[in-house]
Amino acid sequence: MENNCFVCSKTPAKTIIAKEVTVYCCTNCGTQWQWPLKEEKEYEDIYTEKYYKEIWGWRKEKDRQIGKSKFATSKNFIKHLHNHKKGGKVLDIGCGLGYLLSFLQQDNYEYDVYGVELSGFARNISEERMGKGRVFENLEELKKKRMQFDAILLFDSMEHIPNQDKLLKDIDVLLAPKGKVLVIMPAADSFAAKIMGKQWIEYKKDHVLFYTKKALKQQLEKYNFRIKYMRSCWKTVTLVYLASYLSVFRIPIMSTILEATIKLFPEFIQNIPISIPIGQMMVVFERKEYKNNNYCGQVFLS
Repeated sequence: MENNCFVCSKTPAKTIIAKEVTVYCCTNCGTQWQWPLKEEKEYEDIYTEKYYKEIWGWRKEKDRQIGKSKFATSKNFIKHLHNHKKGGKVLDIGCGLGYLLSFLQQDNYEYDVYGVELSGFARNISEERMGKGRVFENLEELKKKRMQFDAILLFDSMEHIPNQDKLLKDIDVLLAPKGKVLVIMPAADSFAAKIMGKQWIEYKKDHVLFYTKKALKQQLEKYNFRIKYMRSCWKTVTLVYLASYLSVFRIPIMSTILEATIKLFPEFIQNIPISIPIGQMMVVFERKEYKNNNYCGQVFLS
């Protein structure tokens, strides 16, 4: 079976064998992906209750504490959303346990929020948090309802979605005229990725692909999108979240030190937000306008 790059169609010549996954790297545009890329449903068994308990440290009795951590992580992203869309209908693709949705629902700009989540466990938690009719299993359900959104968010989720062609086609259908798409995801050409090599913290089984900034621009242009804003960014986390994460995705020395010291700190210090350079990028893109300025989204499927 061919394993050509899904962005530029070149055959990759470099293989990166990381601890959890083997990744192909296109030597032309720098795009990276697991091979073979499976259908999205085949990754569903990763996102079980165990996944959220191990990586996020989630427990029902700790939901409030985890929520504080997630707010610290989401705060800059929400602030960035304010710069591009104040209010309106918002879709969070890969909404997880629904924290970002709940923060936006309480925001001063009164966003009308919806989410999509593959994981049945996470979807149930999100629905408990948001109420019925707010969280869906897939984008097809929203397309059938002919819904459109002023902003579509992919916050640490685009790298989890194997079929990028379908994703971008669906976004074109669901994005309202003058709508914006906001993304935070790992960047394959980041300084952290280059320095850490196969030990890069983003190499794990649920991260199925990575773009370079150049490759993402090339990919978006194929689907009539243009980048409005792009920059490298740091990830904001709390110490308790970082310790939980690194206990699963271990980095030599760093994981051991954090495990040994985290319990020495009082809870308020464990929950102080800190920013770390792990190699992410923030991107805002929008649909290109035709000369007649008519709406250029694709026709809804019946």
